[in-house]
Amino acid sequence: MKGKTGNPRPLKNLKVLAAEDNEFNQLIIKAQSKELGFDLIMSNNGKEALQKLKENDIDLILMDINMPVMDGFEAVKNIRSNFPAPKNNVPIIAITAYGLIYNRDQALEAGMDEYIAKPFSLEELKHTICKVLGINDCLEINPTNVKNTEKSIIFDLTEIRELYNNKERLVKQTVETFIINTQDGFNKISITIHDNLPETLKILHKIKSSFPYMGMHQAYEELLEIEGYLKAGIRLEEAKNKLLDMKEMLNDVYQQLRKEIGD
Repeated sequence: MKGKTGNPRPLKNLKVLAAEDNEFNQLIIKAQSKELGFDLIMSNNGKEALQKLKENDIDLILMDINMPVMDGFEAVKNIRSNFPAPKNNVPIIAITAYGLIYNRDQALEAGMDEYIAKPFSLEELKHTICKVLGINDCLEINPTNVKNTEKSIIFDLTEIRELYNNKERLVKQTVETFIINTQDGFNKISITIHDNLPETLKILHKIKSSFPYMGMHQAYEELLEIEGYLKAGIRLEEAKNKLLDMKEMLNDVYQQLRKEIGD
């Protein structure tokens, strides 16, 4: 699929199917689709994605790897093996969370066409799509503001601002969604953590992937470590205490985030 030279929106009119279970990440992808101009169909897991693919003509799939019901690897295997042509050959870009072990070679071996890791910028998503589809006229997106070199120890909204090409309304909406989702998640964790580890892990998995978008990479790494302890059943009291400590720490962060976005 080739675009015309000089087309400022080379992805316009593409129909893209995204498989993503996290509400926060869905918000990011929806905003990116509006900015880049492609039509988006959203699904919450691999099983839903298969049904959407059956019902629609799709140009490209953005496939998250870690999802409930059916993960990305299983969904892609199903598409490549069981769907009739040309749907069995639809281009698929694997999406994984920051810091996970899945790499490009594993994604390609599983039947994906390319790989992109969260958090990814608008420019990175655009060029990955253009590369997979063979579109040659992807133009650069030039942020209007220079990247802030003074990193906050707790959070840094540089990445989210670049992702939205410095559209503060979208930045504000995303930060508020982050606050609401993580606040709700940690409130639930404070209840489940004492006697329901499976539910705690389910909630933790859902909320942790939004932290890198807020520039909170250190907190994300700590959540990954805590998740590993809980899954392995080791150092449980330490892991539980760290989660509850982070819940309290985030109350101050939320105030600083709201101040940063002008609330």
